[in-house]
Amino acid sequence: MSTTNNLPSGPPGPMPAIVHVTVGTGGQITSAPETFGVHHVLFKNIVVWVVKNECGEPLSVTIGKFLRKDKPKDRHGRASDPVEAVDWLVSDTLKLEIGGAGLLGGPVPKDYHAKGLIDYVSYTIRVTGNSFDIEWDPDGEIKP
Repeated sequence: MSTTNNLPSGPPGPMPAIVHVTVGTGGQITSAPETFGVHHVLFKNIVVWVVKNECGEPLSVTIGKFLRKDKPKDRHGRASDPVEAVDWLVSDTLKLEIGGAGLLGGPVPKDYHAKGLIDYVSYTIRVTGNSFDIEWDPDGEIKP
C-alpha cells in the first residue's frame, strides 16, 4: 500500500507546460514540481513531465488521479469530480533505471470541458521502487 504525501506545487515555470520532477533517496521528491498550465482549445498544449531518477534504485513513476478543485488554494481536488486531463502519448507510467531520465506527457483531450475560465486540478505522482511506494499530490491549471 502506498503512502500519500502532500506536495503543493511551486509557481509555474517559464515554460508552464513542462514540469520537472527529480526522485531522490527513498522515493522522495525534495523540490515541488512547478504548477503546470495548459490550454485545451486555443493552443492544444501538451503537458510534459521530465523525470530524473536519483534514488539509487530502479523505479516507476505514474501520473494520474486528476481531480478538479473548487478554488485554486484547495489542497486537493474533489474525489467526486475526476477529470481526464491528459491524453497520454504513450503511457501514464515511466520506468527508469538508476540515474535514468525520461518523459511522460500528452495533450489535454480535445473533448475536455472546463467548468470555468480556469480549471484548477490536483493530481498524483506515484513513485514505486523496491523499497518504497509513495504518492505525491501537486497541482495544475487547465485553461480554455
